[in-house]
Amino acid sequence: MNEIVYIIPSGRILLEHDSGSDLQFDFNHIYKLFPDCLPGQIRIWKTPEKPSRKWSRKINLDESGIPVDFNKTTDKITTLDKKENKEEVIKNQIVSLPIKNKENKPKLPLVVWRGPFYTATGYANMNREITRRLISKGMNLKIEAFPGINQVNSETSEFINTYSKKATDDPNIVVTGYVPMPCSENAAYNIFYTMIESTTAHPEFVKRCNESSKEVWIPNSDNARAMKEAGLCVPEYVIPLGVNTQRFSYGKVDVFNPYYKRVSDLTSCKPEGFRFLSIFRWAKSKGPDVLIKGFLKAFKDNESVHLVIFSHSKYAKCIQEQIIHYADGFYPKNIFLYNDVIPEEMMPSVYKSADCFVLPTRGEGMGLPILEAASMGLPVIASYNTAMMDFLSPETAYIIETDKLEDASDDLAMTTPYYRGQKFPVLGEKSINKLSEYMKTIYNNKDIALEKAKKLKDYVRNNLDWNDCADKIISRLNELLKGM
Repeated sequence: MNEIVYIIPSGRILLEHDSGSDLQFDFNHIYKLFPDCLPGQIRIWKTPEKPSRKWSRKINLDESGIPVDFNKTTDKITTLDKKENKEEVIKNQIVSLPIKNKENKPKLPLVVWRGPFYTATGYANMNREITRRLISKGMNLKIEAFPGINQVNSETSEFINTYSKKATDDPNIVVTGYVPMPCSENAAYNIFYTMIESTTAHPEFVKRCNESSKEVWIPNSDNARAMKEAGLCVPEYVIPLGVNTQRFSYGKVDVFNPYYKRVSDLTSCKPEGFRFLSIFRWAKSKGPDVLIKGFLKAFKDNESVHLVIFSHSKYAKCIQEQIIHYADGFYPKNIFLYNDVIPEEMMPSVYKSADCFVLPTRGEGMGLPILEAASMGLPVIASYNTAMMDFLSPETAYIIETDKLEDASDDLAMTTPYYRGQKFPVLGEKSINKLSEYMKTIYNNKDIALEKAKKLKDYVRNNLDWNDCADKIISRLNELLKGM
């Protein structure tokens, strides 16, 4: 069976069989054979045998680094068909492949992507997911990872390290996936991919964007409004983040059921029963006060219904004390805490262990845990503010509307100086009552809740995959690179 083999700069091989079926293999070492291939250019071989790792390493190159059967005058590749014993020219498949020249080596348009990569945080997750896809789609990219505790697996560490060591000239574009900060003066074009959780934007945050970037990418329309109102002068583009829909698929994972800490006494146990799940960084902005009060209002005396909180922290005792404070001194036996780091590949199992996801947050840049839970098909209870207004609705989720704003309290402003003096939605008694009502509704009407969850699942999986995000970024980067 004949096969056409495409080798693109990222090192991904796509085999198109005569039968029309497609297979994909990752041979990253192949990229090393073709360091001068520009993004979008393709090399093609036609061979009567299925290529293997061994075959790919035996590609016969001449001294210039071009396959010996490459016709430099016609820009065609010729191969020997063993059965017919004659050369066959594959037409209209190759475009201006560069010939390696040590003295005049063509330069690749270069993008440097900087920010946190190693930690279990939202920004780091964003940076890992996007750069993987940009590289796989042929972008010439170097990673500049900020120092941080390594909380990722060995394969992800190797990926980050490999593309951090990549030798580069001065970059054409530098994208910083983090809060605004000083950027490279050697770059032709600096971009911030950033976000806020407040309903208004701090003047200093916007000032740094204006002074240190040529444009800003923002994941939600409410952030775009807030930053524009605060005086953002550089162009802004709304590019929503996403979810790994292949990973977060309900049928492909086992249930994750480790030992949790019971909040009442911090003893370890495995709760059984209906489970509400919440995942967030422990901070006032995430609405832990509303979460605790709303849950206990609905199920204070029902130990067969549990609230499980995943919040990575070394200070489980401090979280316990705050939960008891929010519970007005009550020591709840049906609230549980998991405060260790969960490997990202295990997160789908965490969602599968739950019956409903809940996050009554005061604001999100995107709300990645909400998207992940939705992709897994869980019913979602969440605040309807900031980023969530772009993808939640009463038809797809149980939304807690917030129509009043207030200045950030001191404990809320402790998260970052950029929150001080900014407006956040009011989550008071009305929100607590609504959350409690929703929890009881879902517990008593599971089938109806799952029908609503399916609508959100379909929307998220069809519109908010990380590949959708990467495609929008590639489109914008290509526009910029054409003008450089």
